[in-house]
Amino acid sequence: MPQDELKESHAEKADRAISPRGSNPASSQWKRFPTMPHMPKTFRPSYLPSRQEQQRQHDSRRDQTEQRAWYKTARWQKLKQRVHVRDLFRCQETGVLCSGKYPADDSPVADHIVEPDGDPALFWDENNIRTVSKAYHDGERQREQIAERGRGVGRKSRAPTR
Repeated sequence: MPQDELKESHAEKADRAISPRGSNPASSQWKRFPTMPHMPKTFRPSYLPSRQEQQRQHDSRRDQTEQRAWYKTARWQKLKQRVHVRDLFRCQETGVLCSGKYPADDSPVADHIVEPDGDPALFWDENNIRTVSKAYHDGERQREQIAERGRGVGRKSRAPTR
């Protein structure tokens, strides 16, 4: 019993230290520590569009390019199917059998080996297209392409210089 009383007395003391009896929680006595000031908003000029609006504008500009429209044609669908059959529905990078249906990771994706950058001959060249798995395309391949764009390396810079 003496230990229980001792524990209770410590608990009571702690309660009294935080909230003295008879005190109003809204009173200034209740607030032992000043509140942290609110973090200021990040400076963003009012004339700039929001991040979401910038992303929407980027997506709409990207979808309006002529090359993006080529992906929606029957000609592209037929070419893509021929490439998948030629490659036996195997990922040319990992060797995985691409037997899934989009959006599965093992679904086949037609990938340009050299980015066409608006060049129709390169876009429609069957030898410039290979089958890769969606998992490879959305992971490793996208990282490669982003890194190439960041370094300024593109299709034109791959040509030998003399």
